[in-house]
Amino acid sequence: MAKVVFIGAGSFGFTRGLVRDLLTFDLLSDAEIALVDINKQRLDFAR
Repeated sequence: MAKVVFIGAGSFGFTRGLVRDLLTFDLLSDAEIALVDINKQRLDFAR
């Protein structure tokens, strides 16, 4: 299983679109996705 880490994931629009696009690949359909950002409020919003 692959693991994908987004550093600076608080950018909601960008992160959401990128995760959606990544999950269209069969190879990444069961990937673990980790969102990381220094701004907890933005990270909570992105999750």
